Amino acid sequence: MSAGLGNTAATTVSFTRQRTKLQDAEKNISIAKLPYNVVKTLLTTDNASISDTSFKIRRQFVTTLSSSGTATLTAGTNEIFTSHSEADVTVSVMAQGGSATAGEVGDVITLSGSGDYTLGGSPTGKTLAIDLGSTFNGSKIKIVATISASVVGSKTKTNTTGTTITIDTEALAATNTTISLGKADVFAIKTIFMAADFSTAADTSDTDISSRFELDTGQRDNFYDIGRIKLKTGAIAATGRLLINFDYFEHGTGNFFSVDSYSGIDYADIPAYTSDVTGESFALRDCLDFRPRVDDASTIDSGAVDRSFDGTGASAIEVMKVNSDVTADMEYYLSKRARVYMSSNGKFKVVEGASAINPTFGDVLDDAMHLYDVFIPAFTFDTKTILESFLQIL
Repeated sequence: MSAGLGNTAATTVSFTRQRTKLQDAEKNISIAKLPYNVVKTLLTTDNASISDTSFKIRRQFVTTLSSSGTATLTAGTNEIFTSHSEADVTVSVMAQGGSATAGEVGDVITLSGSGDYTLGGSPTGKTLAIDLGSTFNGSKIKIVATISASVVGSKTKTNTTGTTITIDTEALAATNTTISLGKADVFAIKTIFMAADFSTAADTSDTDISSRFELDTGQRDNFYDIGRIKLKTGAIAATGRLLINFDYFEHGTGNFFSVDSYSGIDYADIPAYTSDVTGESFALRDCLDFRPRVDDASTIDSGAVDRSFDGTGASAIEVMKVNSDVTADMEYYLSKRARVYMSSNGKFKVVEGASAINPTFGDVLDDAMHLYDVFIPAFTFDTKTILESFLQIL
């Protein structure tokens, strides 16, 4: 390839451009289904209601090396650094020390594990000593290390009810078909009151037009976005100011949500999420949810810099080590089968089988008429889901 540079021609060698390709894009989701359905808790009775969840996470540290090129890192409560493996630690130079003679900015340093990566503390692995030698004197480095965390509790989701937001301009209320609610992980829209015009504030005595809108909770495959309402197709746009009342979940700190995260909401009302990419449904009570939450300052229509994760309301996570396992105890609800009989003395009798993942019927009742069979789903969220099979009596 050649290029003209004014009166000078420059010739370069040929090159091959290589493009990355994301494989199995449908698996790009930060929600993991647990092996059982209708999970009651991860804080089991056998474990005295204490978490037994453990997994490996990747954590970033930034530190300045001493004059001898050393630094010591400390893991958190119930955490230890993993033993040395090149796949489990990355060290890069962010700024070269004033008298350092090795390590340019951006260099990635390979640790051998013999002397330059040393686990210490009690228990072993509580601390990690990095030793790059005096040639790295005073350099600022970034370390991405792998940590094994145990007794990990889920972060909280608190149902925050009765939150209100006003939409006062015609540009937002009437022109936009999508209206931001300013909070992520919205659970429910209660009311949308519309004033008579755009010069009058809306209040609870005005017309409720919530039926004109549908809720987008803000849930996405890999994060919790700002919730919004969308004008239904064919619905009449607002002709006055709006007063919107809604419920949303406030997020606590930590790395994942589970069934134990939810407060201020009944077990049966813990929401589900349907992937906006694959259409797969996730009952969140039966999942480990590793999605972070955007902050309240995030917008939904301002271009490429809409989302941020470091302001008020944000809930960040540390990424799990890829292809590593999660270990957890759990309790879950079971289904049951039963048979209904009429005894020889004219009384109804119910014989239940043991609760199980695949339940069976109990013992046959002698000297009685078998009337019908019953299947009772785990937890039985709705009595309409109980299945009855009547026997035809000839």
